[in-house]
Amino acid sequence: MLPLPPLASSPGTERHGSACLGLSSWEQEMSSQAPPACCPQTPAAIAPRTLLPPACCGPAAANAPPTRPPVRSTTSRAPPTRLSPACCRTAAADALQSAEIIEKTVEDIYELTFDYALMSPVMNTVKQLELEITTQDFGIIGKLSVAIAQSAVPEKLRELKAGIAEVRIEEVDRLEEVEGLKMNYLRTR
Repeated sequence: MLPLPPLASSPGTERHGSACLGLSSWEQEMSSQAPPACCPQTPAAIAPRTLLPPACCGPAAANAPPTRPPVRSTTSRAPPTRLSPACCRTAAADALQSAEIIEKTVEDIYELTFDYALMSPVMNTVKQLELEITTQDFGIIGKLSVAIAQSAVPEKLRELKAGIAEVRIEEVDRLEEVEGLKMNYLRTR
């Protein structure tokens, strides 16, 4: 094998290898790659985790002290194992069977803004329909946020409007709005 010409960055030297590339011995140790192919004199037993530069790098590199102490690993790493698809399916099925199932109802939050004259009908109707009150504010005007299951929103809003207006459900569709009451959709939770 023919020797390589000297590197332009280091005139007068004939070093080649990882030490010649400006890497410290500590950086050589931390490197996960094998020594470059340009170092034919480097024995195969010298792994990239040695502190000594390759023998072909000249006496200056061989006598250079390490810049940092070696890092010794106390644990050994096993090579990564490839799992078969059948094994993964079995593990996934086991995880799903042992998992706790949590069921939640998707709810829409509506804000009711009303005059104090409607306080009693609003509160009674909310209690009758068993709606969850999420927030309430009784400042200058009354504000009440209620959660309604998304599957029952149209029905519950009709019942709520009928209860507050104190009319039958059949008559609610003829009402455009209840005086003193505003219902606004806020969000879904």
